[in-house]
Amino acid sequence: MSVTLQQSDPGEHVVEQVKMDSVERSVVQTINGLRVAAWLGLIVGLVEAAVQLVQGLRGTFIGMDPQFVWMAPLAECLVYTVVALPLLVLLRRVPNNIPTVIVSGVLVFLGVYGTARLVGGLHSWAIWIVSIGVAVQSTRVIKTHVEGFHKLVRVTLPWMLSLIVLGGVVMTGYRWKQESDFVKSLPPVPPLTAHQPPNVLLVVLDTVRADVLSVYNDTAVPTPNLEKLAAGGVTFQYALSPASWTYPSHASMFTGEYANQLSADWFTPLGEQPLLAEVLARRGYENGGFVANTMYCSHVTGLSRGFAHYEDYPVSLSQLLTHSRLLVNVRESHQGLSRMGLYDRPGRRKGKQITSGFVNWLDTRSQDRPFFAFLNYMDAHDPYLPERLVREDRQLTHEEKVLMKNWRWIVPSRTDDDLWKLAKDSYESMLCSLDEQIGRLMDELERRGLRENTIVVITSDHGELFGEHGTVGHGNNLYRPVVHVPFILSWPKGIPADKRVAIPVTLRDLAATILDLTGADAHEELPGHSLRVTWDVPSDDGDPRISLPYAMSSVHPAIDRWAMFTESPSIHGELHSLLLDGSYLIQQGDGQQLLYDFFTDPAEETDLAQDKQSQGRVRRVADVLQEVIEKP
Repeated sequence: MSVTLQQSDPGEHVVEQVKMDSVERSVVQTINGLRVAAWLGLIVGLVEAAVQLVQGLRGTFIGMDPQFVWMAPLAECLVYTVVALPLLVLLRRVPNNIPTVIVSGVLVFLGVYGTARLVGGLHSWAIWIVSIGVAVQSTRVIKTHVEGFHKLVRVTLPWMLSLIVLGGVVMTGYRWKQESDFVKSLPPVPPLTAHQPPNVLLVVLDTVRADVLSVYNDTAVPTPNLEKLAAGGVTFQYALSPASWTYPSHASMFTGEYANQLSADWFTPLGEQPLLAEVLARRGYENGGFVANTMYCSHVTGLSRGFAHYEDYPVSLSQLLTHSRLLVNVRESHQGLSRMGLYDRPGRRKGKQITSGFVNWLDTRSQDRPFFAFLNYMDAHDPYLPERLVREDRQLTHEEKVLMKNWRWIVPSRTDDDLWKLAKDSYESMLCSLDEQIGRLMDELERRGLRENTIVVITSDHGELFGEHGTVGHGNNLYRPVVHVPFILSWPKGIPADKRVAIPVTLRDLAATILDLTGADAHEELPGHSLRVTWDVPSDDGDPRISLPYAMSSVHPAIDRWAMFTESPSIHGELHSLLLDGSYLIQQGDGQQLLYDFFTDPAEETDLAQDKQSQGRVRRVADVLQEVIEKP
């Protein structure tokens, strides 16, 4: 039996070898390209971090996590690598390092473009021209010295990555150590009575106006947990915020000063005024803050002073990616991430996360101390993206989600009634998730046996307009819907249940009230008046024991970043308002004065400043307002 051996064709071996060499070159080329992309991402991120550091040192309010110095380069490293991968795959058959050169040019363009926008001051066309020019010149240099460039990247990339990651570990560890040292330095707790001093839970529902809650309006979307809380405490029917946007409103609540007396504005941090958390810390309280509004409630604002633990930018992948200017630029485009089904702001912290952060801290804090916890929920802030529209029992369509995503770019004069209705329905539907978190908070306190001796404060920093007075949003006007906010106090051991106070109050007095309830001498610690007296008398009489001051609000001149400011009262300058004896006066930025009867005209339909018979009333309130404004 003979066996025939078939000889292979030498040419086939050559073809196979060529194919293998081609695949190997393609893989090596892709790996080199990804390495270059990561390296360029680190370089761009370091440049962006340097720009932000300079801006911070110059006093510019940048509203970013202090850990941007390591997060920015790491974020850009990750994002640039992801962007480069599909390009390298498409160009994998192109020889001679051309894919690396092309990808480098694209990434350099994106880096220069993002950095130029971060710096600001350049026209959009100038940014495009500069970015293209730098990218073209970079590709020429890289193409000429491609081998040396690859060697530079191979040698420096591991060291750069290691140092940046190490920096992140050191900064995070330092923050943890600061928290531990702060708690150890707290003084002993002075007794309120023979019992444990009360805990304090301050919940600020960002952007929630009073009349959209069923506690204040029978026709509103039901908020049963808030109703239950109100039934167990005191509800202030007419509480006014000191400002119509987040930062000065929180600053006023924390300091007891009126907003116009504080430095906190769009780009300037709070001054050195003592804060509520600092006063409570000196009395032995362990304080924790958990904020969703990271733009105007973060560490850099100064609101975190006095808190041992303050969660604004927790280290996570989603938070890391918010430091990529490339993603920021995509997000800020009118379509941006919407094309991929992503409508919300990257890194936005949901109510569930805020509650979970608080609950976790509640179990790890020192159990032998009372606590003061500050929770800022931002679910009701735009973009309004509810899981379902409560009134219509349906989900938003893609087109509707895009409209809600770009809400702050809405120009009121070009908006129809259907859009106003959609926006307000979406906004009100977000309140249901907030109400769920209130219920969860109360359940967690009950489960730990803390509810009985915890003062719970529910309020808001400002409201929102949906076309009223031809205006949209907040921070650009002082009409009633943006300053009339919910205010509920509940403490089973020290506050009466099911009490409604009809006397107008200002949230400027919140800090003094909390200090009074915890046993401190509020007048010696912070400005303002304790509101305890308001629930000790009938709400509809003129008891002389109640001597509360006027309620004043202020808002800074408009900024031109959002379209909603272009047709707003604040475009003409700073605004102030004053509620005095039922008369609500608004002094517009152009000097115009509006006067409404706060109790008989809640919709602000009749401007009494136009009525000749009301001129004395206008002058009286205006004179008091001017005196307050001029106070040092």
